[in-house]
Amino acid sequence: MYEDDFVKNQAFSPGGFGSQNAYEKATQVKIVALDTGARFLSAIIRLPGTLLIRLGLLSSLTATVLVLLAMQGSASVAWKFALGASIMSLVVLGLFTWRRQDLLKRLAKSGPAQVVSLSGAQLIFPESPASPTDQLNSFARSEAEAVAAARAEFADRRARFLPGIEAGQRALRQLAGGVYEGDWFNHDLRPTLILFILGFLSMPVMFFISILALIGLLVGA
Repeated sequence: MYEDDFVKNQAFSPGGFGSQNAYEKATQVKIVALDTGARFLSAIIRLPGTLLIRLGLLSSLTATVLVLLAMQGSASVAWKFALGASIMSLVVLGLFTWRRQDLLKRLAKSGPAQVVSLSGAQLIFPESPASPTDQLNSFARSEAEAVAAARAEFADRRARFLPGIEAGQRALRQLAGGVYEGDWFNHDLRPTLILFILGFLSMPVMFFISILALIGLLVGA
C-alpha cells in the first residue's frame, strides 16, 4: 500500500517516474538514437559521396576521352574493352548519384513524428483497478516487447543479398514505432552501398586506363 502511494505520488510529480514520464523519456531516447543515426548516415553519404562523384566523373571522363583518341590510331580490341569499362564506370556513378539524392531527400524528411507533447500538461490516470506499480510494470513490458520485436527482425536474415543491412533497416523500422518518421528506412541501402564501392574501385582502374591510353597515343605519334 505504501509502495503504491509512493509510486502514485511520483507519477503525478513533474520529475517523477510515472508512466507518462517514463513514456516521454523512452520516446526521447528513441528519437535521439534514431535521429543521431540519420545524421551520421547523412554525414557519411554527403561529403564522401560528393567526392566520389566528382573524382569518379573526372577519372571516367578522362579515360573515356583518351581511349576514344587512342582508338583513332589503333583498331585493337583492347581499346574497346577499355571503352566499355569507362562507360560502365559512368553508369555506376550515375546510378549512385541518383540513389544518393533519393537517400538524402528521405533523410531530410525524417524526424520525430507529429505527436501531442505531454510537457507542461498534467496527465490524469483513468480510474483503473490496476495500481500505479502495475501500470509501470505494464509499460515496461510493452517497451520490452518492442525491443524484443526489433531484435527478432534483426535476427531474421531473410534476404540473400547483404542480409544484415536489410535486417537492420527492418529492426530500426520496428523500433521506431509511431514516434519517429524514418522515411530513409524504406530506402534499400544495399544497392547504394554496392554502387559506392564499385564507384570507389573504378577510380584506380580509370587511372590505369588513362595511363595506357596516354602511352598508346605517345607511341602512335
